[in-house]
Amino acid sequence: LTIGVPLVSQLKKITDLPLDVHLMISNPLEQLDWYLSAGADIVTAHIEAFASDAEVREFIERVRDAGKKPALTLKPDCAIESLDAYIADLDMVLVMSVFPGFSGQSYIEGSEDRVAHVAHVASKENPLLLIEVDGGISASRTAGLVCAKGADVLVLANIPGKTSMAGVIFQQMRHAFSTRQFVDGHHGDFRPTPGFIQSTNHVAPDATETINRYAYGHRSPARISQKRCG
Repeated sequence: LTIGVPLVSQLKKITDLPLDVHLMISNPLEQLDWYLSAGADIVTAHIEAFASDAEVREFIERVRDAGKKPALTLKPDCAIESLDAYIADLDMVLVMSVFPGFSGQSYIEGSEDRVAHVAHVASKENPLLLIEVDGGISASRTAGLVCAKGADVLVLANIPGKTSMAGVIFQQMRHAFSTRQFVDGHHGDFRPTPGFIQSTNHVAPDATETINRYAYGHRSPARISQKRCG
């Protein structure tokens, strides 16, 4: 694990912000308790890392029993419909707009349509579901694309200009949230929670108002990329 349990544990000591942990690992059930004990508030696992529906249900139940929020994700080349059966029981779905493994990749065009699918199902099954998007998110273009389709949470792994531009970028991101229109025209009553931004970078104190510190543990990217979609 490159960034794992020790970091989550230390972050929990210095912030009251919720810790959203994306487990990019092939054995989430084995390591889940480590992250729950360390202080993870939202735990996201890859559906392709589970061998069966029973294992997915076990993951959701164990996170719930710990008083935390379960979330699921999947690689961009896996059918987004694979998540449909679980949306009613989740707090969040993460739509990956790049392949997991390393930072700095370009946004995969059409990922906003995957966001729209999740938003459509959630409007019927779980209107309070958060939809998170991770990968190639920019204030200049892609934030608007995914927010227009129903995204609630954006992950920023790289902030252009680092701390000198952070305040401006977060202001632009908030504007993207404020102008979004959800699928099926359900803006306003479809998803009452405000959008928020997460960053993997340290930013200036005046830019931290709406940031969740985003901690994720992962093994070698190949451990997930070798798993079959199903």
